[in-house]
Amino acid sequence: MNWIRKLGIFILVFGFNTANGQDITFGEVAASDFKPVEEGLASPYSAEVLYRKEEISWLFNIFSVTQYKKIHERVRINKEEGFKYATVSNSLFGSESARHEIIKDLKAATYQLVDGVVITYPIADASQFEIVLEENSRKYSFTMNSVAPGSIVEYMYEIESPFGGRSSIDLQYDIPIKILDVTAQLPAYNTYDILFNPNSSFVPSIGNSRVDPSVLLGNRAVGVATTQVVNIKAHDIPALEEEPLTYNIEQYRARMYFRRTSSRFREQPLQRYDKSWEELFKEVSDEIYTNELKNTDFLRKEIPQSLREITTREEQVNAALAFVRSKVAWSKYDGFYASEQLKEVYESGSGNVGAINLILLAILKELNMEAYPVVSSSKGNPEPLYPSTATFDYLIVAVKYGDSWLLCDASSKLTAAGELPVRAANGKGRLIKPDGLTCWVNLEPDYQSEEITMNNAVINEDLSISSNVRKRYTKLDAYIMRSKIESLDSLDYKEIIDHDTEVGLEEISLENIDELEKPLEISFTFKQKGIEKIGGFYYLNPLLEEKVEENPFKLESRKLPINFKFPYSQKKIVNFIIPNGFEVVALPNSEKLVYESDVASYQYAISQIGNRITVVSDFQMKNSIIEPTFYMQWKQFFTSVIAKKQEKIVLKKI
Repeated sequence: MNWIRKLGIFILVFGFNTANGQDITFGEVAASDFKPVEEGLASPYSAEVLYRKEEISWLFNIFSVTQYKKIHERVRINKEEGFKYATVSNSLFGSESARHEIIKDLKAATYQLVDGVVITYPIADASQFEIVLEENSRKYSFTMNSVAPGSIVEYMYEIESPFGGRSSIDLQYDIPIKILDVTAQLPAYNTYDILFNPNSSFVPSIGNSRVDPSVLLGNRAVGVATTQVVNIKAHDIPALEEEPLTYNIEQYRARMYFRRTSSRFREQPLQRYDKSWEELFKEVSDEIYTNELKNTDFLRKEIPQSLREITTREEQVNAALAFVRSKVAWSKYDGFYASEQLKEVYESGSGNVGAINLILLAILKELNMEAYPVVSSSKGNPEPLYPSTATFDYLIVAVKYGDSWLLCDASSKLTAAGELPVRAANGKGRLIKPDGLTCWVNLEPDYQSEEITMNNAVINEDLSISSNVRKRYTKLDAYIMRSKIESLDSLDYKEIIDHDTEVGLEEISLENIDELEKPLEISFTFKQKGIEKIGGFYYLNPLLEEKVEENPFKLESRKLPINFKFPYSQKKIVNFIIPNGFEVVALPNSEKLVYESDVASYQYAISQIGNRITVVSDFQMKNSIIEPTFYMQWKQFFTSVIAKKQEKIVLKKI
């Protein structure tokens, strides 16, 4: 077989075995495909995938691996909300000036049923476009034309990747899939682990077979090696539907992974790819400390003397964060390596997450702090099932602080030392030291963020209520509120005041808006219609909340966990005086509600001394995740909390 080695060809994968199912031919759309829409059969989904076929093959030689992925998909658009499925986007890796992925052989069309006849509208050339995202990333999109409710869109194309291709396949959409046909021929001379997302409620059956591909030598076909074929054929795959307070739904999508563990070519030694986390991040450590952090001496003269003179460690870290943010703005791109050389990023004033936080790291080290990079994954990425950097796209900095770490992200303008923006607090990150030693660091907040409200109110003669309110936000609650304030087009803060302010809102003031290490405080006064008369009685909500809090947990059951993003507490204290000429007929009872051994609790206390009433509402959430198996207990608890908040004080005239 020396002639094979001389040709440089080891595996050439040909066609796919479709003996187990019937192929659907592009363009052959029948009137019956429109039947549910034509007969007015309502669907709860804006669109449905009628057919999806995905075929993967590799061309493999001693110099490179090229993956070919063929996609054929047919989608019925049921409602206007489903028009978004008439646009298809793919992220492509590589630079136009070097190796890069390409999309080729595109065919796409829209079909409509008119008087029993299927009319075809081919895609227009102007509906295809490509934009550059980063130096090594592009986005290719195409949009079908003449789309209307009841239309069917269909497309077929191939992605050619010189990088060996993608290592995973999505098996589930946000809409149902009627027929799914996935076939992957795994290159011979390689061993693979086939894995599925363990968090998904849908795990398909998988078929395995072997084929013997061949190459042509003149007029003679010569066998190369037996190749493994993985096949999934499934019907009626359920939609992955968003549920209230799900967050990061990608963690639960049905997905198949191909993990190449080793390879051994003819007469060649075995090569392993199943590296441990330690081996994998040792390579990352070498790259960061040898290449990324070299030539940072320029920062030494940039650090202001005032920053060096700060003696308190946390204050110095916060000052370093503020300094970096004043010099370099986030380009809105992630990455755990720098987009450019750090000096170039610093001089240009813009960089990706990796570059900004490596600059912060270099400055902290210049200030003689023990600080290390932490490679992590932003929200939206699935949890890695095996050692791989594929889902790691973020970098933060950990600063030694006593027996713990202060986690910092200079790409976020609104978080203090020890706080991460919600987008970055995703599971665990890998702390990396110069000697190659690495360890996992928990990125999820283990502290409570607080919202405290003090409301001193007066009931006026016309039974309206005038309130003087002071709100205090800490930690991530402060970060979220500062983000809302920053997003406002003007200084009209009505949008951030969680009250019915139609009667009047005035005297709004903000404190510590830019001092991120301090609680954010907002004060305001407003008037509201607070007392309702029914018959001879008057009803007042003791918490003075005219807006009725809606219960987000109305489903009878859940498939996905409830995610509150971080532990938090909400405490509200209301003081008011019953006006002359009224007396209290009934007060709500004080009560404490507890969920699962104090994981969450709600304390409601109300007291009356003369005509003065004080109400305390205190909700404590010490965990951020509620698993689906505990949903019914949680639903009962939370429903009781809302019911308690809505109880009324009953008054009557005397």
